[in-house]
Amino acid sequence: MAGVYCPTRNSVILHGGITEAMNFVFEDTLEYSIDDRKWKSIPYTQEDRPTRHYCHSMHLYKNTKIILFGQKTRYTKNDFWMFDTTNNTWEEIIPTTQLEPMPRNNQCSAVINDRLYIYGGWNNTTVFDDLHYYDLVNNTWTKVETPTNAIPLFAFTMDHVRLDDNRDYLLLYGGRDDTRRYNTLHKVSLDDYKWDTVDIDKEYPVRGGHKSVIVYDQVTNENHMIIFCGKIADEDYRSDVIDFKFDGYESTLGAHLKRIYNESIETNLTIHTKSKLFQVHSYIASQSKCLTSMDMRHVDDTIMDYVVRLLYGQELYYLKIFKEKKHYELINLLVKLDLVALVEYTVQQFLKFVRASNLSQVTQDAIDADCTVMQNELMSFELKNDVPNPLTLVQRHLDKIQQDYDITLVTSDDQSVQAHRALLCRCAYFETLFNSQFSESREESLQLPQVPIHLLQVVMKIIYTNDMGDYVPSTEYEIVNLYDVADFLGCAEAKLCCLQLWTARVTTKNIGLLLGVYSSIGEHENSVFTQAKQMFKDKCLQVAQDLDKKDLLVCLAVLMNSI
Repeated sequence: MAGVYCPTRNSVILHGGITEAMNFVFEDTLEYSIDDRKWKSIPYTQEDRPTRHYCHSMHLYKNTKIILFGQKTRYTKNDFWMFDTTNNTWEEIIPTTQLEPMPRNNQCSAVINDRLYIYGGWNNTTVFDDLHYYDLVNNTWTKVETPTNAIPLFAFTMDHVRLDDNRDYLLLYGGRDDTRRYNTLHKVSLDDYKWDTVDIDKEYPVRGGHKSVIVYDQVTNENHMIIFCGKIADEDYRSDVIDFKFDGYESTLGAHLKRIYNESIETNLTIHTKSKLFQVHSYIASQSKCLTSMDMRHVDDTIMDYVVRLLYGQELYYLKIFKEKKHYELINLLVKLDLVALVEYTVQQFLKFVRASNLSQVTQDAIDADCTVMQNELMSFELKNDVPNPLTLVQRHLDKIQQDYDITLVTSDDQSVQAHRALLCRCAYFETLFNSQFSESREESLQLPQVPIHLLQVVMKIIYTNDMGDYVPSTEYEIVNLYDVADFLGCAEAKLCCLQLWTARVTTKNIGLLLGVYSSIGEHENSVFTQAKQMFKDKCLQVAQDLDKKDLLVCLAVLMNSI
């Protein structure tokens, strides 16, 4: 079956589907009300409507319309319908041209603006690798020339995302061809239809027949691809959920910590395990008071890799670890390292996979592994929602860290701030300098004659924690000066914080000042920054309604010139 969420009715609307025994195809349209938490059948008001469907796709269009495309019953055809949620009526979509794609099912599709994009699918004999879009205004099909590295796929997922370069992309994940399943992620630009393969964690199993959705996290400024269920082998169906953080905003703290670990940027500590050397940062490893003093040469390489990734704020593929029964060894090592908060968080992740059907076996395994913490948790079996995650824990740690500094910054008022070079590389200015051939690149002290101490401290707080803490600017002019410092250092997060401060503080008295600064901000390659600019413009338009006619015209002129 296929379904879609309808915001105007706050409900999920489904159509068609097939029984588990694959012996009956449905033709009804169902609705689940989120308010009432009840299912109901949507009555038909006309005879002309879609019949039995499965392996089709459905999409919301302009909040009140639902697009249905594709069909697989006794034969495959390009069934094409639109459902009006305001009056529960179906209307068949009839193209004005004959350039429609070959009939198919198990294709994937996405509606972007007034276009329905479809890719791949199969017709029971051929797996397709073609991309088409349907113009929902002009009722015409257009075939897009795909590059040679496009691959035939069906039973995959396709989502729309706008990334840091302010361009629209289709993301294609998983699926299969006529021989095997995949766990690859492909990115297709809607500007030039260039096809790229995105590097992802290969621990995720291959799968097809799953579902996915893109969710933007406004707190961490990250795009998440949430992947639901799927089939990884002919008789192996999954009921798991994967949260894959797509690299939509690479300069967030979590992404930067992952990068400096993976690329061993300015590392200063080596940890020896059974057969591997881990290059890490001592101020990250100091979350454990005994990691640097313990002999780790008996520790399994994989288990230590899990620990290090947790220390750097990364999530793990917990289901894989649980299925391989490596979670007891991981928990025991975290206990030995006195990482209490990570122990609590990790145990909570594994408890999510415990069911009544496997409780006794999991308990016995915990006893056999001498994992006392897991045994105690299984006895109480309390799932908690307020346990801080690894990234939050490392943020709190970095906020208090006062050791292993490798550079001193000297401000315009001759004040000193100690810092860590690897973390400063979040700013374009420092990363460029440290990677240059200039003599200053390896100096222990660096002069910043353009930057006063009170503003550098705010920027440093953002670099280390992604947060301004309790900073409250004394005037709007101070925000302007802070933005200038952030712009000079190339700190995207600090610039974003300034925009958010302006948006919260704009009034009829300061709108002229803030708009004047805003108008000088050029286009930014980051989509999050672009969204923040739009929010600021919207707030200015709202505040401008209270201005007199003369001031209103001036503000509108500034806004129009900056679009």
